[in-house]
Amino acid sequence: MLAVGVSNVIFSFVSGALLLFLGAYGRFTGGLPADNPYQQERDGDADDPVPLPTIFSDVADVRAAGELAEAERAAARHGATPEQAAHLVGIGEVRRTEDRVSGWRDTTHPRT
Repeated sequence: MLAVGVSNVIFSFVSGALLLFLGAYGRFTGGLPADNPYQQERDGDADDPVPLPTIFSDVADVRAAGELAEAERAAARHGATPEQAAHLVGIGEVRRTEDRVSGWRDTTHPRT
């Protein structure tokens, strides 16, 4: 019906293997730049904590950013405490990182 012969199958297999090899060449040879996610995955850097942006100069902001990151990870895994979930809902509409950290700090550790 489709008139597919053995030569078509062999050609498809060889061309697929060639494309697979060429596509994976950079990952297997180690010639990837340091910021490539496959390079980081191979080196084992994937479990390292993501460095905080340098926009936080206050120690309280750094601490709040760490707490916010932990709460967001817990919420993504559906394991956030009710307090974390409530605080995340409170800052849910905020998009800028600085504003989210400030909102998190103000809701979890109000200033007196």
